[in-house]
Amino acid sequence: MAVNVTVPLPTLNVPAGADTVKVLTHRDGKAVTRAIDLPAIFRGGDATSNIQIENGDTIYVERAPVFYIYGEVTRAGAYRLEPGLTVMQAISLGGGITPRGSDRRLKLRRAGADGKIVETDASLRDAVKADDVIYVKESLF
Repeated sequence: MAVNVTVPLPTLNVPAGADTVKVLTHRDGKAVTRAIDLPAIFRGGDATSNIQIENGDTIYVERAPVFYIYGEVTRAGAYRLEPGLTVMQAISLGGGITPRGSDRRLKLRRAGADGKIVETDASLRDAVKADDVIYVKESLF
């Protein structure tokens, strides 16, 4: 007698795929690459982006952009970066600041133009970019 066992996969707080995919199509002997914004199609946007996939076409899905938050937050970790996200919203995604943390002692680590990591003081209204690391420090009092 065969028994099927279903093991639940661990839930991740970061969706793996980006919203925009690249599709390499082969039509009439020509290879064409198109970037397609999937949420725009589902919101009823540009229907011309809703192309038919055929045998031999290739779909590339990149990793979704993420940011990282740690320190005095309830749920440190990696989170999906949404357009227009601020440090305040990022802290909210991390469950908020713990009683020991301070919203006046925030650090932001971001790769500079030369690729080196630059640490700056952050404010709640600063924009978050892909691969940013937000550190919520402990309150002094």
